Amino acid sequence: MNDSVQIFLEFALTHNVVFILMFGVLVPIAAELTVKRSLTAGLKHALVLALAGMVGTALFSLFPEDSAFLSPVAIMVVSVTAVAALYRWGELQGEWAGIPRSLLAVAPIAGLQMYLWTEGISGLDTVLASFGAAVGYYLGIVIMVATIEQIRIAEAPAYAKRIGTLFFAIAVFALGFTGFVFL
Repeated sequence: MNDSVQIFLEFALTHNVVFILMFGVLVPIAAELTVKRSLTAGLKHALVLALAGMVGTALFSLFPEDSAFLSPVAIMVVSVTAVAALYRWGELQGEWAGIPRSLLAVAPIAGLQMYLWTEGISGLDTVLASFGAAVGYYLGIVIMVATIEQIRIAEAPAYAKRIGTLFFAIAVFALGFTGFVFL
């Protein structure tokens, strides 16, 4: 398999740092999307995530070696800017559990940049990793929203239609995605 294709698939399926951070899971839960709406909202989130990963890595390369302490500052500036772009795009308005929905999106965006910085990923590998994470994030949002919708319409007792059922389904998905390691 081509090295570039392998990097893309690894970040889309098994090394999807956005969902590893768990905050990526909270975004589709807190956004209260329908399945139809998740197709466009997920695309917006994925595009912003990919661009933030590439912009953050480009900023890291501009800093001199002795100014590496500026990288976390760049990560937060890019993350907050990316979330502001999502907010202006009409996503993550309002609150969920007393927390602004837009605040939940900072962690996945910052997490991808932090991972790229700490692993020293740059150049074409950054583009592939960022878009791989974005594709995985998009699919994760759509799958999560579809699962939430299925739990809501299921003919099951009320106690089986709670967030615990959703988290169990997420665990099953995680086990399934780890099966892609053979690629």
